[in-house]
Amino acid sequence: MRVGVLGTGQVGGSILLGLRALPHVTASAWDADPATRSLLIAAGVDVADPADLLTCDVLVLALPTPAALAWLADPPPGCTALVTDACSVTGALAAAAHPRLRHVGGHPMAGTEGSGWTSARSDMFTGAPWALVVDDPALVPQDWLDVAGLVTGLGARVIPVGAQAHDEAVGLVSHLPHVLTAAYGDTLTRAEDDLALVLGASSFDDFTRVSTSPGQRTADLLWHNRAAVRAWVAAFRESLDRVERTLDEVDGAAFAGLFTQAGAARRRRDARRQRWCEPATPVFRGQPADCLGWLRAQGPGSVAIAHIEDAGAGGPAGAGGPAGAGGPAGAARDREVTLWGWRFDR
Repeated sequence: MRVGVLGTGQVGGSILLGLRALPHVTASAWDADPATRSLLIAAGVDVADPADLLTCDVLVLALPTPAALAWLADPPPGCTALVTDACSVTGALAAAAHPRLRHVGGHPMAGTEGSGWTSARSDMFTGAPWALVVDDPALVPQDWLDVAGLVTGLGARVIPVGAQAHDEAVGLVSHLPHVLTAAYGDTLTRAEDDLALVLGASSFDDFTRVSTSPGQRTADLLWHNRAAVRAWVAAFRESLDRVERTLDEVDGAAFAGLFTQAGAARRRRDARRQRWCEPATPVFRGQPADCLGWLRAQGPGSVAIAHIEDAGAGGPAGAGGPAGAGGPAGAARDREVTLWGWRFDR
């Protein structure tokens, strides 16, 4: 399978490094920055002309969100690749994608405050959730399975999502934390308290880590999801008001209760992630045409996929080319895929 990566910052670079370790994948890349291209060549990466990437089996757009939106809305002529992306929003990109494209929206939930090729890691996605959109009515089931096969090959857990549900969810768990640390940073700046900065320890470091990310990159992440961000900011303001009210009470019991309850959601998340360390089991077996319908019928966040077996191709979906390729048409129609992973109760 030929896979192209357009953009080799931290996320795109990590995807590229992971793909290069897969025996059934030949990976090429392009980056608009000449200095980065020099680093890629020095690392032994096949740096291809952007036009050559258009005919890959799969093309990964790892561009800043504004650039990805522009590319999807007006793709270069001659693009025959199955296109997926690694942006932090899905609704805007799904709406922008040109009808002639085969597009599977995606969002790897991994990364650090670092940026650029030099912060990329081959194991960036090991055990990490990777959202893949399933509710696009134009989506071809086999296209989704091929992208999902690549994602699980990188070690990630595929989380099937609806585009709008994804954007609302990441607005809470990814985008709102950036807003809060920005507001906290503004408070720190206005306070001009050097003693506080000197005394800052682990809780300060943990809370402010993402504030050291490149500012424009963070703004690009949030701007195209600002409706969800605004709604979560309003919800957080209500919670902050509740905290403030408890400070006016006499015995402090309600105040203590806030901290007792604070970790409930985190503990529930950790319990689900712990399940990912257990052996995966079959959660679906059937024809590819039925796979998307089944995934769409599941509750949001109720399925995580570790790997995909393709009975027609004799191995994981995506291994050696698009799953089911090379066989008789009838055999492709009759073959089955098995999704291995975990299901979670509400």
